[in-house]
Amino acid sequence: MILRKIYLYLDPDEFPKEVAIPFGFRSRYACNFLERRLKPLRFHSTGFNRIIIQGSALQTSIKIVKGSNAISSPVPFQIDHYEKLNNNDRHEFYLSMIERGLNTVSLRPPIPTPELTEAIDLFRNSGYKNEWTHQTKYYREDGLRASLLCRLTPDLFSLTLNATQGREIIFENTILETKPDELIFADQFKSLERHKDSIIVRDKFGNIFYQTPNI
Repeated sequence: MILRKIYLYLDPDEFPKEVAIPFGFRSRYACNFLERRLKPLRFHSTGFNRIIIQGSALQTSIKIVKGSNAISSPVPFQIDHYEKLNNNDRHEFYLSMIERGLNTVSLRPPIPTPELTEAIDLFRNSGYKNEWTHQTKYYREDGLRASLLCRLTPDLFSLTLNATQGREIIFENTILETKPDELIFADQFKSLERHKDSIIVRDKFGNIFYQTPNI
């Protein structure tokens, strides 16, 4: 199997749903950063394609989650401590959970530990920012360059369409904002097209998601 996903998770049977569910959303920006660096590795893992790092106050052991191709790695989690943290402190809190969980998993079947450690350091050194360019296209006939720019934070995902001619920005608009989870935003955009005097953004299914005015 190809290792593709890393999740931070709180079991709503152990913790209140009003804590567990937002925790999953708020920690995706860090996990997504690591996943995008996993993708080009195409790392072959044994028996799982995702790692679930589960915060728990209980003493449980690492296990393969049957039927989901996942390996679950428990790490200590104290809800009282977590709720006292401010937003800045939570960056390192999430990373410490990830590092501890990956260290535990690495004692079992092999995972790309050096590459993931490097990715965590890069995320930390970048100021915990998760920003990337989904696609850029250059249209030679009018010298226009269009880009889909993504930004994922603990609070939201945003997609900005940017178009430039030379050094001049001729169009820039945030065309999508959602909760910070790929299950919500990933299918809503895929490709860019130049159509007459406008730029079209199509979704995963080929439908028009957004079209600019004439530019």
